[in-house]
Amino acid sequence: MGGAPGTEAPMPYERLTGAALAYARNVCRCLGAGDGAALEGCAYADAHEYSRIRINSPDSKRCLEEELLPAFPELLECETRHLEALRDCSKSAALVCGTALGACASQSACSTMPDYAAYVELRERCARVLYCEEGPEAAGWRCNGTPDCLDESDEVNCE
Repeated sequence: MGGAPGTEAPMPYERLTGAALAYARNVCRCLGAGDGAALEGCAYADAHEYSRIRINSPDSKRCLEEELLPAFPELLECETRHLEALRDCSKSAALVCGTALGACASQSACSTMPDYAAYVELRERCARVLYCEEGPEAAGWRCNGTPDCLDESDEVNCE
């Protein structure tokens, strides 16, 4: 692979979720979300929908890189490229927001690829999966280790 330090390509999870976040920011700006916290809140909420995977989730990242990528590399690449194209289209200075949203919102051609249904099923699992700190998959919600369980979960199903 080589190259100068710091020029490595982003990992698949970061690439997919990064494109989803950038596209969501562009859409949220067009919808009048403004800047700062309001823009980021809008973008994070929408990016989950665009990527169909949890953003900033170590569990989703692990599942994507250990299960989804090895099983469906072509489909994951196709979906990532589709999000990158939406991101690039929506930030084009030549388009007015209303026009950009309509022109950029397109159906992914990835859904016509073989094994798409199996890919979607595994991607949905990656969007939900949680792992115990020790490594195995949690049977239920996972606590963040504090008594108040700020993530509204518990560790009773981790062994």
